[in-house]
Amino acid sequence: EPPSYGVILLAARNRHVFLPTVLSRLVCLSAEERAQPQEGQEAGTANQALYDFLKDLRQASAFSCLAFPDRLTEEGLSPEEQLKLWEGVLQQIYIAKGEGVQPFQGGSTTLRLWQDYADRLSDAQLKDLWQRMQLAGDQLKAYMKPGQVLGLFIVHLRDALLESEES
Repeated sequence: EPPSYGVILLAARNRHVFLPTVLSRLVCLSAEERAQPQEGQEAGTANQALYDFLKDLRQASAFSCLAFPDRLTEEGLSPEEQLKLWEGVLQQIYIAKGEGVQPFQGGSTTLRLWQDYADRLSDAQLKDLWQRMQLAGDQLKAYMKPGQVLGLFIVHLRDALLESEES
């Protein structure tokens, strides 16, 4: 086990090369190649809506958390695309937590947000959020109501941030 201040990164082309006992102690991140907006090009209204929502997430009501997936749907994002966005959010927080350097996406304002979330969330909270996100993906595949599934994940993220303020 690494010390509490340490992070060990293991890389493989296929997660199944690791023993199940090792996998049970890992948080698996996918390193898919993503298209980056070209200089001067807008990242899109959905990304801006996500950032605006995330920067005020700790003050958001449960109702607004549950309603946010519908807003992203109106911006043209499918539930699967929204889940990928949330996966990217958690990846950026993990990167900021592990490295404390500028993540792959976003500018300095976004970097400060990722670093703030990384400072607030414990490793255990991040692992729990990652598992909840994977559960949300399974629930989407089982044809559960996408808005409720994704909204509940957002509520859990907000609650984890609020819990970190209380301790």
